[in-house]
Amino acid sequence: MDILTHFHFLRPGWLLLLIALIPLAIALWYVKQQRGTWQQVIAPELLPYLVGQQSQHFQHRWPLIALFFGWFLATIALAGPSWKQISVPVHRSETPLVIVVDQTLSMYAEDVKPSRLVATKRKLQDLFKLRTEGLTGLVAYSGDAFVVSPLTEDTKTVANLTKALQPEIMPSVGNNVVAGIKQGLSLLQQGSKGQGHLLLMTDGITKQALKDISQLLADEPVSLSVIGVGTDQGAPIKLGNQGLLKDDNGAIIIAKRNSKRLARLANQNRGTYSNLTLTDNDLHNVLPKNNRTQQRQITQQGFDQWQDQGVWLTLMLLPIALLAFRRGWLVSLLLCFYLPLQSPSTQAAAWQDLWQTPDQQGAKALQQNNPKQAQALFEDPAWKATAAYKSKDYKTAAELFGQLNTATGFFNQGNSLAKQGQLKEAIDAYEKALKLEPKHNDAQHNKALLEKLLQKQQQQQQQQQQQQQQQQQQQQQQQQQQQQQQQENSSSQQQGQSQDPKNAGQPSPQMDNQSEASESNTSSQPSNQQTQQNQSNHQDNSQEKNPKKGEQSKAAKDNQHTEPETQKQENELAKGNEKPQPSSPQPDNAKGEKSQAIAPQHAEADDGQTENQQAVEGWLRQIPDDPSGLLRRKFLYQQRMRNQQQQEDDTLW
Repeated sequence: MDILTHFHFLRPGWLLLLIALIPLAIALWYVKQQRGTWQQVIAPELLPYLVGQQSQHFQHRWPLIALFFGWFLATIALAGPSWKQISVPVHRSETPLVIVVDQTLSMYAEDVKPSRLVATKRKLQDLFKLRTEGLTGLVAYSGDAFVVSPLTEDTKTVANLTKALQPEIMPSVGNNVVAGIKQGLSLLQQGSKGQGHLLLMTDGITKQALKDISQLLADEPVSLSVIGVGTDQGAPIKLGNQGLLKDDNGAIIIAKRNSKRLARLANQNRGTYSNLTLTDNDLHNVLPKNNRTQQRQITQQGFDQWQDQGVWLTLMLLPIALLAFRRGWLVSLLLCFYLPLQSPSTQAAAWQDLWQTPDQQGAKALQQNNPKQAQALFEDPAWKATAAYKSKDYKTAAELFGQLNTATGFFNQGNSLAKQGQLKEAIDAYEKALKLEPKHNDAQHNKALLEKLLQKQQQQQQQQQQQQQQQQQQQQQQQQQQQQQQQENSSSQQQGQSQDPKNAGQPSPQMDNQSEASESNTSSQPSNQQTQQNQSNHQDNSQEKNPKKGEQSKAAKDNQHTEPETQKQENELAKGNEKPQPSSPQPDNAKGEKSQAIAPQHAEADDGQTENQQAVEGWLRQIPDDPSGLLRRKFLYQQRMRNQQQQEDDTLW
């Protein structure tokens, strides 16, 4: 009875289509009667005996019945029959949350394994997994406060940004927690009219900071909860290769967590305090406790909406659609049984296409460390180029990055070209990026590095060309000396025969020695000529060396001499944003087709080329992969915009 009482149509205007059904059905029936297939070729008096009354009647009647019934169902479905209400909430179910994270040097302390910094990042990841609804923002502070992410519902993006957080990317050193709270309040005022909740994750604050924060939040409709990181016993602050952090007197600084002061801060500002734990108990304690109560109130304030039930009537139209193709209805039924037998990958792809765009599917594949699949899915050229770069398809990545016509695009194009060993083209791409953005520090650094490397390669090529020229000159001199010796030997033999005809049939020992030397020189001449021919055929190979042992030792000394210079220049390299490692040119395959007489010399040449390849790769490895470069530049930009100076009374740890 409730269904009949509440039954109504949400869109009753569509019911007017039922009026048009009557004249349409009459017209179709009349046309069917006049244009029957058999009536055109068989006499009317013979038609009942050949076709049959029942078959003829059914042949003309059932399409009209199916059309009438299908039209009726479609019209009712479009009108939107409804008899049930559903509750729809009006507002969001959770309070906006801004997280203020400590990024001071004390986060390097290792009283919490592996360190306070790593433990804080892991806790942030757990927090973002719990925040499935509501707005979430993130602020990082050290000497000053910086916005990592404004209030947003996309917690996955914020979670990815937290992986790059570390104290060394902060523009200024210090412990300005008050600036972090002010920045958090600013985000709440921009995104939720000043209402919300602040969560501070730190290892300690000063007494003055406790007083300033309490005064700052006294008149604000904001609560502040605190998670204490570290231990009350504390630990030294490790600064990587620089050792432990010390004060002005040379004493090692022990960073301790002041739990009592942090708990007092939370209690004075309508929040709760909890120490950092391995479970989610600390998060459940510090997150706003009024979430559940607020969610019930919001549900009660929601409004009821009538649910459209017409969608179920469309299922009844499927059999009629199949019967409309009466000559192919069996094939349609077979397809219905065949489609479920398709491969799961095909079904999954079709299902994903219904709910996600190709770019969304590509982003998901990229998060799952499947860049090749992401490259095939992406339609956006920037994302497609990024996927190609991560899948080591540097040629495609360079082409796509170049089509962006942006500073970042040309910078990444330069990195892709450097990966391929095209140093000149990479330098040109960096120059294009600097024209669009002259203050692009990473492009300047990479360009300077590749210019030094290119200059060094050119110097090596010049030295090798000079060595080759010297080799050719020496070979020519050897040939001339051999020819002179042969001429001298022949002339001496003639003189000996004319001066001492008696001893003409008995060659002297001196002549024997000269003839043996001549034969040895003559036999060695083809080998030298062959060596010269092989070297002339490979002048383009920049790694060829002198076949003489003396020249090889000289080249080895030159290589040893250049190693300290390379090491010195590598130590002077600054950090970059990308890490291009272009592959050095491989040795020519034609080198294997040599005679056995010069095989040891070519083996030494290959060893020299391997050393040069290692030198090139060592240079290019100095461009580090710095995922935090984006946040570093973002913080620097915010600092320039504010143009604030660090307070003198702030501690440095």
